[in-house]
Amino acid sequence: AIHQATLSQNIELISLNPPLQVATDSLTWNYQNRFGKSDRPIQILDREQQTSITGNKGEINLLQKQAILEDGVKGINQLKLAEIFARQITWKIDTEEVEATGNVIYEQANPQARLTGEKAIGALGKNNIVVTSNGKQQVKTVIEN
Repeated sequence: AIHQATLSQNIELISLNPPLQVATDSLTWNYQNRFGKSDRPIQILDREQQTSITGNKGEINLLQKQAILEDGVKGINQLKLAEIFARQITWKIDTEEVEATGNVIYEQANPQARLTGEKAIGALGKNNIVVTSNGKQQVKTVIEN
């Protein structure tokens, strides 16, 4: 038996563990594997870490506590005022780690920094992101006010 439901229009999925809110208007949900996939814009919000990631399509695996969002992805951490933009972001929810690929732009408010490259790995809520281009690590440019 296929334990799957296709949901459409204003969907809000709330998970307690991890503490997430998923919003989209189309979701194929496998409730046995706690796995959801959408080919429509999707937003995933972690209420405790105050991190939200949005993309034009994506999937979330609540058992593995991981989400992969694609196409014009934007990640924001409200607490640290950090933002990341990329073509694709893999988010390991329990460790707060993001791996971003494709036209990456990372900005943080304090200390102020803006990095661009092809790939980024780090924790969005910890102001700890390493951006690389062609395998070379980019030096964090810190601008003090």
